[in-house]
Amino acid sequence: MTSRHSIEESSNPLAKLDYAPLLDKVLDLIKKKTLFKFSPDKKKLRISAYDIAYEIATNPELRPQSPLTQNIGVKAATVNFISDTEFYSKIQAIRDELRKQLDNACGENQTQSSLNNLCTPLSNFISTQAGLPFNYSFDKPYSFTSQRLVIENRLAQERRKGTNSVIKAHHLNVKFEGISNFNSRFLDSLRSYIDTITRPDSQDWRQVTEVLDHISDQDESELTEFQKIVDTESLPRLLRDIKIDYLDYLRIECAKTNAYNSNTQGFECLETLINRLKLLINYINDPNLDDPHYEVSYLLDKPLNLRTAFSQANAFDILPIIPEYEGMIGESIDQDRGIKEFNLGVRLKLNGSVNSYQENSVLNYYMTELYPNSPRHIDQLKELVKANNFKEKVLKIACLYYFVFAVDEEGNISDKDYNPIPKFETDVLNKLKAGETSDEEVKNLLIKIQSLILNQDTWQVERKLAALRNLLQIFLKKKEILPSFSKIVQLCINKEILHKSVSKIINNHSFLKLDLNQQNQSQLKARAREALAYVEVLPPTVNEQSLSSLSVSFTFDDVRYFTDSDKQDFSMKYDVTGIKALPVIFSPIGEKDSKPISLGIYDEYFGKEKIIVIYYKSKEVREVIFRNIQSPEATIYQQIFTLLTYLCISICREQISLDSEKQEKLFIPIFRFHLQGIQQTTEDEVFLNSLSKTLAHILRRDCMADAQGLNVKTIDKYKVKNALSSLYTLIPKTFELKEGYQAQLDKLAIIVVSSWLSDAVWDKRNKI
Repeated sequence: MTSRHSIEESSNPLAKLDYAPLLDKVLDLIKKKTLFKFSPDKKKLRISAYDIAYEIATNPELRPQSPLTQNIGVKAATVNFISDTEFYSKIQAIRDELRKQLDNACGENQTQSSLNNLCTPLSNFISTQAGLPFNYSFDKPYSFTSQRLVIENRLAQERRKGTNSVIKAHHLNVKFEGISNFNSRFLDSLRSYIDTITRPDSQDWRQVTEVLDHISDQDESELTEFQKIVDTESLPRLLRDIKIDYLDYLRIECAKTNAYNSNTQGFECLETLINRLKLLINYINDPNLDDPHYEVSYLLDKPLNLRTAFSQANAFDILPIIPEYEGMIGESIDQDRGIKEFNLGVRLKLNGSVNSYQENSVLNYYMTELYPNSPRHIDQLKELVKANNFKEKVLKIACLYYFVFAVDEEGNISDKDYNPIPKFETDVLNKLKAGETSDEEVKNLLIKIQSLILNQDTWQVERKLAALRNLLQIFLKKKEILPSFSKIVQLCINKEILHKSVSKIINNHSFLKLDLNQQNQSQLKARAREALAYVEVLPPTVNEQSLSSLSVSFTFDDVRYFTDSDKQDFSMKYDVTGIKALPVIFSPIGEKDSKPISLGIYDEYFGKEKIIVIYYKSKEVREVIFRNIQSPEATIYQQIFTLLTYLCISICREQISLDSEKQEKLFIPIFRFHLQGIQQTTEDEVFLNSLSKTLAHILRRDCMADAQGLNVKTIDKYKVKNALSSLYTLIPKTFELKEGYQAQLDKLAIIVVSSWLSDAVWDKRNKI
């Protein structure tokens, strides 16, 4: 098979980000305040980035609007500036102003010597053990053994025993067949459909055929838009159903082991989860029920259609225990054979804690979202932009959790055999109909559902989830290699997506019930979500309701890594010759009698050290800025503090003279105070931890460029994606856009700024 990768324009562009207002505010305030100040003995350089970040964040008159130019329908954003040139030029203007201030602080023609004076030979920090202020055990030798890992999957001629493997993973391969000629087959299906609703060669037949011919000749039409939806959404749509197949795969293999016998309750919970999800899919695809039957509302102007909501790829992701896909390992296309192939990793979400919201489990997190009287629920409803999405989210939580976890309260039917549909329709669906019940009654229903879910005596959801989690953990830790599992299905387009009336097709000049000729991207996305309700995953048999279909095969494989017999022993030690150190301290300060005071540990260990000090007022930060991590104040503060901190350290770094002949290098150790216990963290310290790691990453790259005499842009030109990916891992919880994505997108700006600042500055200076 010949495979190739292609780059093409996306039909779903990412949201634009406009940082101009924010950067303008920063520049204006920098011109009024001094950020650099040397101590009288010239051994310390204080950077006051905090003052500007705090003032802009807490002053409503200074605080700019969100950099997101599109608020509705945004699920992801990246480095996608409205104007790259404008962004770079504003960063350069801020940098130039900071450079002027640094020169003024150092004195005329003293900048380089002043900064060199702050440096210390790294060899001065050598100690027998690590400790304060900057003591490193550089003399300690390190030994390690290198041993290659060999991967084996189902394609290996002979597989070793799983007991010898060191790493195990589950891999999913999905293969679409006939993808290259889907468009032509779809048109043929429409022509066949015309013959079923009209008499051949009749007036109606000719008119409807003319409509189809006209539409098919257009470069942009409802058919091309629908074909784009199939092309871009067919895999995500299929992945929803494959999650159930993966659970079934685990169930089949688990039944062969003693894990089944030792945890019968967990196994029954697994069977129940599989059965309920299958039952839900059949329910929302019931051809005997029309769309209005599935409509529900909670303070919404337009009802939510559960058929549409639960047809989405992420429909089941809000459950506490559910499979997830870990990245896209690979994609290949064989145009000659019409095959499109995807490879993904599979993992399980096991009702873990949600640290960013201080919830000890996924279940508790969603129950807090559901509960109308919880502070988070109330706050979300107040957010004008996010409120509509949150209301829909609440409805999906209420309906899905009730459907999956409901029990026969009479105790006559086991959970795995119980059909919750009649009770669900009576107690939930009918009471969520718009106009059927008051807002207060709907809130009472949400409270009741939350109470049933958390009730330890009747539904016992927490106990069952604990049993299921225990079963899966024990089973997946077993060393035995699971046999691969393959399945063939059809991705079918249901005929219900088409107009049944000839007159509607002619009058609307359209075959589809959905109006896909939308100029507004958010409206087009909404129509695309509705279209997915007509895409079904069915067995590979003849289906009279299918308009057109794609054949799909998928395989689960137990992948193992084994160590190679060849080993290499290495001994390693630090070489600190010719390395200068420019220490940086993040120092919290307090106040006494309206005067700033430093911590005792700072005076004890760093009072006589040559350092750069970046201070912040810990009490103000904790009580004003980070009292709500999702607030605009916290977002703006983090953005500006990150921006100025990096730029200030960067322009200081540039003044350090390095002797290229002696191969001198620069090392920037970064120290921050941890004010809580080791196991305790507050949001301000989480931010500083993330920031210090991010700065270390970028500055290490910058220093490497200095030492090698290279351009930073040259290093990054082909590694931007990898660099950004590594930065993502340094910021905890920033990129979990599934929940509260608007606030998370606001926080994304921190990474956008910090990861691209260096490129912006160097681009301008070197005119690349």
